[in-house]
Amino acid sequence: MKRYKKAFFLIISFLILYSCSQREKRTVIAKIDDFVVYEEDIDKLVTQELFDEANRIYLIKKLALDSYIDDYFLKKGLNNLNMSKGDLVDSLYKKIVDSLFISSFILSHNMQYGIKDLRNTLETFPINSEEGQYLLKEKIKNSLLKSFIDSIKSVSNISSFLYPPINPKLALLSDSIVKYSAGNLSSKYEILVVSDFECDRCRESYPIIRRIYDKNKNRVKFSFTNYSSYVSISAIAAIAAGRQGKYLEYSNAIYSLGNIPTLEDLNKIARNMNLDMTQFEKDFKDTKIKESLVDNNIILNEAGLYGTPTLIVNGKLIFDLSSEQEVQRIIENEFSE
Repeated sequence: MKRYKKAFFLIISFLILYSCSQREKRTVIAKIDDFVVYEEDIDKLVTQELFDEANRIYLIKKLALDSYIDDYFLKKGLNNLNMSKGDLVDSLYKKIVDSLFISSFILSHNMQYGIKDLRNTLETFPINSEEGQYLLKEKIKNSLLKSFIDSIKSVSNISSFLYPPINPKLALLSDSIVKYSAGNLSSKYEILVVSDFECDRCRESYPIIRRIYDKNKNRVKFSFTNYSSYVSISAIAAIAAGRQGKYLEYSNAIYSLGNIPTLEDLNKIARNMNLDMTQFEKDFKDTKIKESLVDNNIILNEAGLYGTPTLIVNGKLIFDLSSEQEVQRIIENEFSE
């Protein structure tokens, strides 16, 4: 019995000593007389600055990784076709590009009023000028090459383990903004979708957001909020619809239009959804909605948001929604049991 007591005493002593040694591992970075300054104390003072720097480094690495992966698949595709990059691009251009394609490309990229030269300056050239035609052809070729690479990536298994840092300002963000939630409302997991009804990239990315929502809605609460540099009539109308319990459905209808809606479009959507139009029009004119959206934009801006669309998953910003597989991977990693 004494042997067991002695062994028990030794184990407890070891645990106490170990826990003390763990506490003593705090890094000392300065001493002022007898006062000790620990690294964690300084970290608390510059938490946001450290995040900003970590996020900058993450973005640099993410861009480099994306470029590396694209180069890998381009080389793989060229080897399979036994072609050079130049020959491939010329072949795709001759096979795909015609006058209808060019017209559609110009409209979809808002180039009808001019095309920007991003090589040296931001000078804009008329689309029909010699320089404009050259830039247009180069942009089309780059787009075709990207589509070729993406077609190979879409049937490949890519696993990335590079994750964005956590923004400390986002910890309490969800409780202070105007949002509407759907999915599993009792879930401990939440994904905040930050978007803008009048943003081209948001419209382009919305089908991906919807698929991500459909895939995860049974286990995750999705919250939706609007963020832009100004308060749009679309954002006001969506909240007016939200007061009748139709925010998500109304948002879906706006993004499905494919263009920035007019007031007539917004009223038509409301009628098609059988909303109480008297109440809808009353809420649309309610100045409290506009005021709440102004406050919302300020809060999101101060939290470090700088663009849309953005997903916030567990305090991590995901602003590149071009890869549905990549977004889903981050979700799985953050919300795995």
